[in-house]
Amino acid sequence: MSKKKAIILAVCSLIAGLLCGGWGLGFAFVGYLNFTQRAQKAVPYVGAWEDLRALRNLRNGDTNSAIESLESQLDSNLVELWIWHKDTPLEKRDLHLLKLVSEVRDYRTKYPRAKQLPEIEQMVAEVLSWSDSKQRP
Repeated sequence: MSKKKAIILAVCSLIAGLLCGGWGLGFAFVGYLNFTQRAQKAVPYVGAWEDLRALRNLRNGDTNSAIESLESQLDSNLVELWIWHKDTPLEKRDLHLLKLVSEVRDYRTKYPRAKQLPEIEQMVAEVLSWSDSKQRP
């Protein structure tokens, strides 16, 4: 094979590889975007069902079930806050977040939550500790 043909073959192979790799990467990225979009759509869907269940319980006079449902939602939200903010240094945490955590901690001091899964209790306890004034710089 001549040197010219070898260079043309190498350049064509490189271009074909870049096109195939770019297509594959684009396909994977679009799939990831679709997955995250579906996950984001599920949050209000699940939240609306949880709210509806709590409201029905309240309307039917079943306050204990409504409270348990709302407490469970609060724990879920605290776990989500833990996931998003656990690696954020304390001095960089949003003051509104810390105010919210302080309010929740005061609420949970007044109305302690029944025992639940140890992993969830640990994450919730960590989030509630963020509002401790001793931890603020």
